[in-house]
Amino acid sequence: PNTTVCKGKRFAPLRPLTPYNFFFRDERDRILAASRNERLPELSQDERRYKLLWDHWSRDRNKKRAHRKSHGQIGFQELSKLISTRWKALSRPEQDYFREVAAIDL
Repeated sequence: PNTTVCKGKRFAPLRPLTPYNFFFRDERDRILAASRNERLPELSQDERRYKLLWDHWSRDRNKKRAHRKSHGQIGFQELSKLISTRWKALSRPEQDYFREVAAIDL
């Protein structure tokens, strides 16, 4: 569709995310949880796929996102370098998983 109607307002449709974008979101959660010594619940691939897609699709686009304080655990530059290194080292089947998620988002 050319537009999305939400609460009576028209918005441009969300751009689909790339496989790397979904990997980045997933890996960011893992890294931040590990730095806080928290353990993320083990999710099946279907549950993980649902969470990744729902987090993207359920974004509230009615108002501008409020500024959030940084978590202060790791800087964005360091975080993105770490995640990009992990993406490059990711096995083909694991990359294919994120490609499947991105294909659903199209």
